[in-house]
Amino acid sequence: MATEKKFNINRLYVQESSFKIENPPYIFKQLGADVKPELQLELKVKHKPIEDETPNLYEAVLQLKLSAKAKEQTIYNAFVRQAGIFTLEGYNKEELEAILEGYCAEMLYPYARQVLSEQLVQGSFPNLVLIQINFSELHRQRQAQKQAPQAKGETKKAEAIH
Repeated sequence: MATEKKFNINRLYVQESSFKIENPPYIFKQLGADVKPELQLELKVKHKPIEDETPNLYEAVLQLKLSAKAKEQTIYNAFVRQAGIFTLEGYNKEELEAILEGYCAEMLYPYARQVLSEQLVQGSFPNLVLIQINFSELHRQRQAQKQAPQAKGETKKAEAIH
């Protein structure tokens, strides 16, 4: 008999956030109103089982770091770790990883995006709307990249045998 699969969201929360304007108030005068900063967004997804009396609990954490630079100067750094606690039962290792790195990250992203946007507005910068990201597809691409080197190695071994 197959095990019934269960998915439950227990809690979503901001684990950590920070916003730092470099060299205020001088940075505003140095850059002027016509400067278009170069933005860099870094994404990381981490997950782990929660070790306590309750089985099948997992924490997924989406980390976003947004940096703005112009004229070789850093203008600001914004950072957020949006996390969630999820109950996942009846999934194998590959399914768990796909759910935690894909689906759970997609659930956390709008909240993390909102935190970054609010930080920018409170820092007197224009509101920034980050595009939606398909974390499930990113997970599939990472898995395919992991498989590619293994497949190449197997091909080389097979060629050496012949």
